[in-house]
Amino acid sequence: MTQIAVLGTGRMGAAITRRLLSRGHEVTVWNRTEERMKPLVAAGAKAASAPADVDADVVITMLTDAAAVRDVVAATSLRPGTVLVEMSTIGPEAVRELRVPEGVDLVDAPVLGSVGAAEAGQLNILAGGAVDHARPVLEALGEVHDCGPLGSGAALKLVANTALGTGLAALAETVAVARAANVDIDTALSVLAHGALGGAVRRAQQPDAAFPISLAVKDLDLALGLVSSPFVEAAAAVLRAAPDQSADLGTVVGA
Repeated sequence: MTQIAVLGTGRMGAAITRRLLSRGHEVTVWNRTEERMKPLVAAGAKAASAPADVDADVVITMLTDAAAVRDVVAATSLRPGTVLVEMSTIGPEAVRELRVPEGVDLVDAPVLGSVGAAEAGQLNILAGGAVDHARPVLEALGEVHDCGPLGSGAALKLVANTALGTGLAALAETVAVARAANVDIDTALSVLAHGALGGAVRRAQQPDAAFPISLAVKDLDLALGLVSSPFVEAAAAVLRAAPDQSADLGTVVGA
């Protein structure tokens, strides 16, 4: 059985761990906040006290940003033959700039889908690099989309999250217009669901989503590092203005 380590057990990392455990894999977990590992240990995972203590065939990182990924990867004992699967959303350049020891394969494999999809093995996994070396593990989590060379999965995830963030920001502003015009919000959303913002409406009403607004802002900032776009800048400003940055992105609509 493949030995797997998951570094970063926030909501998505924890969901991925639970899915791998349910498929019979031996999983070691590490998180900066020790408390977050306890439910996973109770479910059958092993806890590592530090990244340097991890010894696994496949090491998955699911962390907040590029700086966290760089720090954790540098601190992890990656032996030749190990596959490092970077599943965070950090952008293509940050993935390509990661330094791993000789003999370690690197795969970027960010995901599309909710916590519920992760636990059910129904994620869409956007994979670049040495995908075949990680395929058996990734296929336990959902459908693997081969995107091309290293960094291509991260690039496509950035495209998808730009669409998500700007779409929900646009919907939030549209709902604000509806309120100002004294239009019933449920009626407005019902009509908007059949138009150009239909996908944003469905996402705003998704009950099990867990994507903090702060992370959506981070992703739009990554996009702005690639292009100069007044529209993306305006969407990022709308999201930054949300009072609870830890709330799910869909709540920015306020419906």
